[in-house]
Amino acid sequence: MELNPEIRERVIAAANTLYEQGGRVDFPRVDDVRRMAKVNMNDASIVMKDWRRQQTATPSTAPIAVPDRLRLAHETALAQTWAEAQDIANQALHAAQAAWDLERAEADAVRAELSAAFDGQAVELETVRGSVLTLEAQATASATRLAELTQSLTAMTERAATAEARAVEIERRADDLRVELDHAHEARQRSDTEITRLNSALSAAQDAAKVAVAELETERRKHVESVAKLEGLAADLATAKANAASDRALAVKAQAGLDAANGKAGELAQEAANLRGRLDAIAANADLAQAALDSANARAAEATREAATLRGRLEAMEANRAELLQALGGAQPGADGSAKTPGGGGTRKR
Repeated sequence: MELNPEIRERVIAAANTLYEQGGRVDFPRVDDVRRMAKVNMNDASIVMKDWRRQQTATPSTAPIAVPDRLRLAHETALAQTWAEAQDIANQALHAAQAAWDLERAEADAVRAELSAAFDGQAVELETVRGSVLTLEAQATASATRLAELTQSLTAMTERAATAEARAVEIERRADDLRVELDHAHEARQRSDTEITRLNSALSAAQDAAKVAVAELETERRKHVESVAKLEGLAADLATAKANAASDRALAVKAQAGLDAANGKAGELAQEAANLRGRLDAIAANADLAQAALDSANARAAEATREAATLRGRLEAMEANRAELLQALGGAQPGADGSAKTPGGGGTRKR
């Protein structure tokens, strides 16, 4: 196969350059020449074979004519010897040429196979190099991603530790608020008990005041009736005294009636005094009842204010407890999605 002259020139120039660079000691390798000349392995092998042959060829000497004296002395023997030598040389040359042709054909076939294999291996090597570069890039990306994931895991671990510490703090605060809430419930129960007692005392005082007022009204009515009777007797006494001058008998009768009236008036006066004492006692009892009622009202108002204060504190505690339960529910939701108290119970009722 005829090679491109340009390719042959490039290969020879590359071989000469590498040979000179090597100090003309060793022939350059075919692969180095191929790389420098930028040709395929087959072309480089063919040209390098001819180049090596040229480098190893020795200059031929000019033929020397047989001297006349020697030619004349040995013409016959020399002619026979020369003819025999030529025949032997021709036979050896033909055998060597045949062997050379066979060896060259085999070498060309092997060279072609080696060139094809080398070219395939070069392509495969480039492919492997590309794969190695891709794998290296993937390994670098994986290492970067691993570093990012490690940082993310570290940050998540720190956040989990912070959340756990916060949950412990919230649990502790919830326990404190639960204890305080229990105390508030107990104080509220005591306040409710005191309010109930004061309401009972107030009701009893009001009932006693009502009874005292009713008794006072009854005594007042009796006093009014007694005064009316006394006034009637006084009128009768005046009438009797007016009629005493005209009639003696009537005067005696009137005197008797007057005496009786005076006795009755004394009794009525005594009764009036007794009623007045009882009215004074009832009035005093009414004042005491009113004072007790005022004191009970004041104590009831104070208990009401204290209960309102406790109710406000209880509502604030309930709000704080609801916020804590909501925070705990966001951190540790229950199975049904509702937040549960840290102690395991439900929401306390007021």
